[in-house]
Amino acid sequence: MNVLVSGTGSGSGSFPGGTICVRGSTGDGDTAGSLPLTVRVRVVAGHVPPVGSAEPKQTYDVDVTPVGGQWCATGVPVSGSTPAGVPLTALAWLRTGPSWSGPDGVWFYGGGPNPTGCCPTSPLEQSAPVAGAFQGWPPPPPPLPSDITG
Repeated sequence: MNVLVSGTGSGSGSFPGGTICVRGSTGDGDTAGSLPLTVRVRVVAGHVPPVGSAEPKQTYDVDVTPVGGQWCATGVPVSGSTPAGVPLTALAWLRTGPSWSGPDGVWFYGGGPNPTGCCPTSPLEQSAPVAGAFQGWPPPPPPLPSDITG
C-alpha cells in the first residue's frame, strides 16, 4: 500500500521525511477491564519483521489511547517519501496496565502512486481511509445513520 506523507521537508526542525497517520484496532477481548490501555506506534525504515521493544520510548514514537477498541495516531514521523514510494514498516505495541504486548506491524510505502491516508485531521490526510491498515486489525465501523436514537 502507498501511504500519504504530510509535510515532507517542511519547516525547520521537522522530521526529514514528514509524518503519516496510522490506525488500527486493539482486537477482540483486549479491553483489559479497568486497566488503562495505550498503543505505541513507531515507523522504521525498510520492510522489517515486527520485532523490538516498546521500551524505552523512542524520540519519534507516538502514544495514543484507544477509544472503544479503535485507535488512530496522527503525526507519526517517517524517514522518507518519494514519488516511487520508500519502503517503511509501522509497528504498534499495546500496553495493558504495566506490560506491553509484542509488536504488530505492517509494510507500506511512503509516498508512491495514489497514496492514501487515514484519520482525516488535515487537508493532506483527508483521502479515503486505508482498509486494514494493520493486518488483523480491522478499520473502525462506519458511523451510525442519523435517524437512530438510543
